[in-house]
Order: sequence, then structure tokens, then C-alpha cells
Amino acid sequence: MKTNIALFFILGMMLVGVYLDQEVYEKEEARAELVEKSLFRQTDFKYFEFSNGSLIKREGTWGHSEIGWSLNSLKVNEFIKILHSLQIKKKLMEFNLEDFFKKRKHIFKVRDQKSEHEIWFGDSIEATGRFYVYHVGLKELYICEDTSHYKIPYSSARDYGLKKYLRLIQLLERGVDLFWESDFIEGLKMTELNRLNIDSVRNRVLEIDLVSGKTIPQAPTPLEYRDLRKTVLDYFQKIQVLRVIASGQNYLSDQRSVLKIEGNQNFSLRYFSGLNEKFGKYIRIEGLDYIFEVEMEPRNIFFLSGNDFWLKNFHYSQSLSNLSTLEFSLAFGDENWKDFSIFDLENFKVKSLSNKVSFSQVHINVLFNLLLNLVDFKEAVYVEKVGVNQIPQNDVLSVKLLGKVMKVWVEEDFIKVIDTEYNLLYHFPDVGDQIKPGFFRSAFTVETN
Repeated sequence: MKTNIALFFILGMMLVGVYLDQEVYEKEEARAELVEKSLFRQTDFKYFEFSNGSLIKREGTWGHSEIGWSLNSLKVNEFIKILHSLQIKKKLMEFNLEDFFKKRKHIFKVRDQKSEHEIWFGDSIEATGRFYVYHVGLKELYICEDTSHYKIPYSSARDYGLKKYLRLIQLLERGVDLFWESDFIEGLKMTELNRLNIDSVRNRVLEIDLVSGKTIPQAPTPLEYRDLRKTVLDYFQKIQVLRVIASGQNYLSDQRSVLKIEGNQNFSLRYFSGLNEKFGKYIRIEGLDYIFEVEMEPRNIFFLSGNDFWLKNFHYSQSLSNLSTLEFSLAFGDENWKDFSIFDLENFKVKSLSNKVSFSQVHINVLFNLLLNLVDFKEAVYVEKVGVNQIPQNDVLSVKLLGKVMKVWVEEDFIKVIDTEYNLLYHFPDVGDQIKPGFFRSAFTVETN
């Protein structure tokens, strides 16, 4: 009974809150003049000022007022498009300014061909999704609406309006940091890219020669190369610039990698994990007097190895093309081979050719998906030359297939395969986390009687 009373009280207070909010809104509406016009009537902006800096348009190109790093023109144009979509719906005739900036107040200055305007963006109207805007110069308070398109799920016109309002607030909060060019190749105006050198604390030095299409160290036989240029550009585009900071007295520490790029210009990019004893991801480019704070995946351009540029799948001297059947042999170790046949390749039907030998269809399916680079095993994540003591003593399945011998076993994190012809060890992740050590021990069994 007490619980029901408490719930009734909470619900009542919520309804009162909605009612009061609606009542305030209706009173404001009664004192408002219907306007219906654009907040920003001029289309040719020249200057934006945010809380963290300003942008200026020079000779038709937007840039930071103090820092010379490029801006992303698409992001700037999208922001301008939103500004042009801000519509004044009503002008309040009587108001106490503090009442409309209780939750937030974002000061934004804009200059057009004629004058400069200071605009305050205030609270939202929960009942409609619209929001308050104050023009300092005109001393006018408006109820505004963002009429731009926003591709996001919404449940109602009110919900859609509130989400667009929050988007606008987030854009204003990020300010100049929203517009930095994140593509370093574009920002450095590298119209020609010939060679890269990566020297990191994780891997041996890697040279990527985009002219010859090869790496040093080279891809081991029989592996082929990816499109090196596309791979490099893809990794650069995965970097997101969060801030550009004037060098000043800032102190970078813990250098993790040096990336040298050569082309129509040469640059050296240094990656650090500390700025003023604060952990993060920072890039310093020699010759530029500022620091980039960035967001990157753990596997990024500064820590690439040759493996990232090689196609890491198996190569067989014999082809499956035009075959209707396929014979193979299995053994644990290198003795007592048992023979099998895939007598119907199209439907993958298998039979044992050795007496008193049975097999597990599930395990054979996984084995051939692995060895033929199918489904979850289209490519290894890492390939290396086989080293000393890398082959375990137990649970290693040997496979004779298409003219070569492969050795397969499972460890905690990887399925491993050795191509004995080229002495290469391939590492495959267990995507489904279902293949455990000893898995291939059940591939076949021999009757003891």
C-alpha cells in the first residue's frame, strides 16, 4: 500500500512538472510575435567565433585564425548548411533573459559581409523541441527551430526536434575542433606519395616502396602484396584529429614511433603517448609548430608491419579447378597415414579409404574451411617463418592435400598452420571462440579391434 502511494506521488509530481513546463510555454507563446524567418539572413559568412577559437574565410577558403593546419571543407559546409536552416518561429516581446539560459548558454559570434553578430543559444523547449536564441546586438529573444535534415531514428516531431537541438549544441561545444582535416596526406598536400618508413617500438623497421609495390622486409614466397597505396591511404584515413594545439611550452613524452613519408614533399611524423604528463595519442610533424591530439585504433599507421601489406592465404601447386573428387590423407605426426576421399566436392561428401577408420564430418568441415581459406578463415592475421620449437609435441594433425603437407593445431588464442613446402607458420584467430586446443584430435579415429 505504501509502495502504491509512493508511486502515485512520483507520477503526480511528473505530471505537474510537464503541466508547469507546458504552462510556461503557453504563457511565452501568448507574449510572442509570429515571425517565420531565417536566423541568419546573410548567406556569405566570413568569420565564426567559438569558445575555443575562431575560423576565418580568406580568399574563399576557411581556415583557423591562428593555426595553419587545414580544415575539412565538407565539415565546414555542413555546419553552414545547419546555420542556414535555423528558423525564427517567434519573437518574445517581454522576457527576463535569465529564465531562458538556466541549463546552458553557448555564445557564438558570426560575421557576414556587413556586420558582426553575437548570438546566445539557450535552453530547449521540452514540449516542442524548439529552443531559445538571443541576439545581443538587437536585444531580441527568439524561439527557433532547426529545419535541416538529420538522418537519425526518432519517435515524434518533438523527439526529432530535440535531437537536432542536441546536435547543434554538440557542434557549438566542439567549436573549432570539429573542423580539422584528419587526413594527413590531404592536410600536408602530398600530391605524390612514393615511400614510407615506419620505425616503432613494437616492430622491426618497415619500408614501404609504393613505386615498386614491395616492402622491406619483403613478402615471403609465395605470398603476394596488397595494393600498397590503397592500404596506406586507408590507414591514414582512420586517424581522427581531436585537437590541434599550439606547441608553446607543451612537453611531449614517451615517443612510440617515427613515420617518414617521401613524395612531392618529405615529412617526419612522430607519435607520442604523453603530453604534459597526460596520457593520450599525440602527433608532432617536424617543421610545424603545433601538436595533434588524435584518436586511432590500436592497429594504426604508426605500428604497421609487413604482414599488414601481404595477402596471407595458402598457395597450392595443384588446383581444385575441374576436379570432381579430391583425395587427402591425415596423420598425427608423420606416420600411419589414413586416406580419405571427398567423392562429391560440390556437396562435400567424404568417405574413408582406409580400413577401420572413421571420421567426424564437423571436424573435417572446419579443417577444409581452414586449409582452403573459406568462411571465417579467408586470411591469416599473421605469417612468419617457422622457428625452433614452434611445433608442439602433441595434438598436431598432419594433412596431405593438393601436393603438399600441412601441419595444423590449436592454441589458446589461435589456430596455427604450417605450410611445410615454404616453411611458413600461419596464425588464424578463432572468430567464434569454439575451437579449443586438441580440437583436431577428433578429426578421425582408428578402431582398435
